[in-house]
Amino acid sequence: MGDSLRMRRVSELIRQSVAEVINNEINDPKVKDVVITDVRVTKDLALAKIFFTTYNRKELGTIKKGLDRTTGYIHKRLTKLLHLKRVPKIEFLFDEVEEYGAKIEALIKDNSRNDSFTDEN
Repeated sequence: MGDSLRMRRVSELIRQSVAEVINNEINDPKVKDVVITDVRVTKDLALAKIFFTTYNRKELGTIKKGLDRTTGYIHKRLTKLLHLKRVPKIEFLFDEVEEYGAKIEALIKDNSRNDSFTDEN
């Protein structure tokens, strides 16, 4: 139980710190378009998967490349901002939850329209 609480705390610290570094220290305008949605760390705290989203979906590839370019700098800043023995390696991943939710919602709406159409017959 203690491990999961620690993992959640570290994840939240990393999420806040990465968002702060991106907003205040990164000068790449494409990277400014991201919102850090979640961070998941492994049990041994060796890896932190940082999930992000952006309203600028057309530039997703460029944004991901920009984030990947800043990984070293962000990791270095995390070592100074976080008071951990070892800061996890970081990896940026696009958060597809929003898109998945939109697809599910569209399916539900389509299904309810089909149900109302069959009810009328």
